[in-house]
Amino acid sequence: MRLDLRATKDLPKDWKVRFGGGLSQGSLETLGVGTLYDLVLPNFVSSEATAIVSHPFFESRVFYNRFQTDTTLNAASVGQTLMPARAEQNVLNVDALFRLPFNTGNVVHKLTFGGVYRYKNIDFTFLDARRIEHHGSFFLEEEAKIGKYLALVGDYRLDYVPYLTGFVHSPRGALLVHPTKLSTIRLSGATQR
Repeated sequence: MRLDLRATKDLPKDWKVRFGGGLSQGSLETLGVGTLYDLVLPNFVSSEATAIVSHPFFESRVFYNRFQTDTTLNAASVGQTLMPARAEQNVLNVDALFRLPFNTGNVVHKLTFGGVYRYKNIDFTFLDARRIEHHGSFFLEEEAKIGKYLALVGDYRLDYVPYLTGFVHSPRGALLVHPTKLSTIRLSGATQR
């Protein structure tokens, strides 16, 4: 069974509100590679709720996801059990971004920045303990259009990843050439941890 409901409301002065939610439930069998090669979810329930407030210069989104199921294996390798297990996951996410367009001479700029907070609560019987994680990130992007054929994009992202117990820095940049209206050549550079 799947239910989904979404709505949008336009407000004065270019503000918009969107909200919705969904529910899926049923059974599922996945055939994978490795030790969990025939996993059965005999009765899963997955639900989500979302709210978004937006404006041409601002957007904020909140969503909540919940997944709950019993699990079992149809076939087990030597040393594995066919005993059923329980899985539950809850995720709450809040993010906001700001867009600031401006011009310097003939160069059109679009500065975008924002942040994200994510709470995860995971309880699977095949894990040693309940996992509670707090994730966070900040990003900054500058796009500069120089005439109609050339654009430069610079981007920086800082993520806090709890299982890495630290911050991950991700700067990147790109040069975009638009030889025609329907084509783009992109040269990109980035770092990787």
